[in-house]
Amino acid sequence: MAIYISENGFIALTLSAIETSIKYEATGILLGYEVKRKDVINYYVENIIPYQIAERTSESVSVLPVRRNRIRRVFPNYMKYKIIGEFHTHPEGNIYLSPGDKKFIRSSGYELEIVVAIKIGNKTRRAWDYNYKTKILSGSIDRYLIKIAGWRVENEKIVRQIITCPFAVGFDYLKPF
Repeated sequence: MAIYISENGFIALTLSAIETSIKYEATGILLGYEVKRKDVINYYVENIIPYQIAERTSESVSVLPVRRNRIRRVFPNYMKYKIIGEFHTHPEGNIYLSPGDKKFIRSSGYELEIVVAIKIGNKTRRAWDYNYKTKILSGSIDRYLIKIAGWRVENEKIVRQIITCPFAVGFDYLKPF
């Protein structure tokens, strides 16, 4: 099972993290589709939409259920894609799920969650690459170090997924500050 992120999805995820996440967490919905072959489900994230009204701190972000439900109800009227999950960000570069994250993922109604960890780095830039052992996509944009990881609920367990984005791996990280 894998999560594929398109160019638009990558740009939206990283810009959302850069905009809010140096001090506060951000969250939003993942738009795309699922492809199931035999017992394997692959997710294709085509875009994301951040929630505009959310309670944000450096350690959590929450959206009122009435707002989340309004989006879920109205969204199918707009596009060919569906909401396949949610994402949230972690300031200071922690890519791992907190106990609160795990509780939310189990209760969100979606099987898929992406975390984007971000922190301000020094002037050393990192090319975007994928670590097959940790299943983390990471690199830098400008002075921001970013890591992206995804999880899926499988038989009540939260399992890290393979995550890939061909656009990110070819991203030109060498542009000047």
